[in-house]
Parts: sequence; structure tokens; C-alpha cells
Amino acid sequence: MATWHQQKGGGIAALYEPHPTGWKVVDDKPGEMASGIVLESKEQADTYVQKRGGRGHIIPPASASHKYVE
Repeated sequence: MATWHQQKGGGIAALYEPHPTGWKVVDDKPGEMASGIVLESKEQADTYVQKRGGRGHIIPPASASHKYVE
């Protein structure tokens, strides 16, 4: 879960915004600082989340050429 400072002023909302071309992984575990990383492919994002024990939300890119269906 985001810290108080991250929640204040809507900073956490920006973390969940899709990247224009990259796959974003957001980790927002309760009691810890929220963080995000942008990767080049869905496969890289899946591998990253797997290596972290399933922690993280994958957010597809905003570009229309990268439609994400699960």
C-alpha cells in the first residue's frame, strides 16, 4: 500500500497510469512503499512478477499496438 506521502496529492494515481509503449509492473504491498518498473515486453513483465513471488500488477502499454487480453 502506498505511503501517506504517496497518497497525498494523487501521486499514487500516476504510478498506475499506463506507460506509452512499455509494460509497467506496479508493486503496492500494504505497509511498504509503492513502486513501479517499466519493461519492454509482456514476457519480461510476467517473468519479473514471477521472480518476485507473484507480487505486482501488470499494466499494459497505452499504445493501441499492444492490446492486452488475459
